[in-house]
Amino acid sequence: MEIKVSELKIILDRLLNHLVEGDIESIHIDNDYYWHIPSEELFDPYKKPNELNLGQLSDDWHDLQKVANGTNAPLISDLVDLAAILRAIGELGEEYLFTHD
Repeated sequence: MEIKVSELKIILDRLLNHLVEGDIESIHIDNDYYWHIPSEELFDPYKKPNELNLGQLSDDWHDLQKVANGTNAPLISDLVDLAAILRAIGELGEEYLFTHD
């Protein structure tokens, strides 16, 4: 599989615009901790993961805010933190997002 960065940007823009058009200015996420599967095990569908550790959305967000305000230079690994945040938002679902302030 090959993913074009230009297409990825379009997808992200459209998804975020969907939230903006729904008058969603912020999103409250109750959960903070999540299970993180190391990448060596995450992408091996023939082996059940043995090593789980905890990730923390608030830590991920804090690190991403440093990228946003220029304190930290962006790193490709920041996409892992962003993925956790986006998943947490996606798991809330359309109905929740568009019926809660």
